Amino acid sequence: MMGEAVASKNIVKQATSEIQSSFDRRYKIAFYGIKENKSNLKEECEKLDKDCINDIIAEIGIHAHGENIKNLKRFGKKGLTRMIEKKDGNKEEVEVPRVIIGTFKEEAKIRIMKNTHKLSSSKSDYFRTIGIKHDMAKEERQRDKDQKKEAKDLTEKETENFVHVVRGMPWERRIVKVRNGGGVRVQTLPV
Repeated sequence: MMGEAVASKNIVKQATSEIQSSFDRRYKIAFYGIKENKSNLKEECEKLDKDCINDIIAEIGIHAHGENIKNLKRFGKKGLTRMIEKKDGNKEEVEVPRVIIGTFKEEAKIRIMKNTHKLSSSKSDYFRTIGIKHDMAKEERQRDKDQKKEAKDLTEKETENFVHVVRGMPWERRIVKVRNGGGVRVQTLPV
C-alpha cells in the first residue's frame, strides 16, 4: 500500500514537472547556427549575441525593441565539431555553434515565429543558414518528429496537388493539409 502511494506521488510530480517545463518554454525561441564569438569576456559575448538576434529579427521584417527580448543564453558544450560533405564531395570538419535560447514577450514571439520562413529567402548566405524553432522539451520534440513523419507519409499517399505539414505552437501542434505551392489551408486533420 505504501509503495503505491509513493509511485502515484512520483507520477504526479513528473506530470507537474512536464507541465511546468512546457509553460516555462512557452515564450522561448531556439536559434541555431549563429556563430560564436571567440572572446572570453562573458558580457561582450552576450552583447554580440543580442546584436546578432536583433539583426536576425530585423532581417525577417520585425521591428522588435530591446525590451521585447527578456533573456538570451547559449546552451550546450562549447567546441563540438561535425563532419559535413561539401558540394565537391570532400568532407570537412566544422565547429557546431551552441544553440541560443531567447525569452521574448508573447506578441514578439508570435510575430517572429510567423516570419521565420523569410530567412530562407534572405539575400545573405549567413541568414539562410540560421534556424529558428520553438524551444521544446524532449517529449515535445519527439512528438513533433513523429507528427512530421506522419505528415510526410500522408503527403506521399496524396493523389492530388496537396501536402501535409505540421503547424502550430508546440503545445497545440497539428497536421494541416495545404495546396502544394500555396498557403491555403484546406483541412485540419485530428492528431
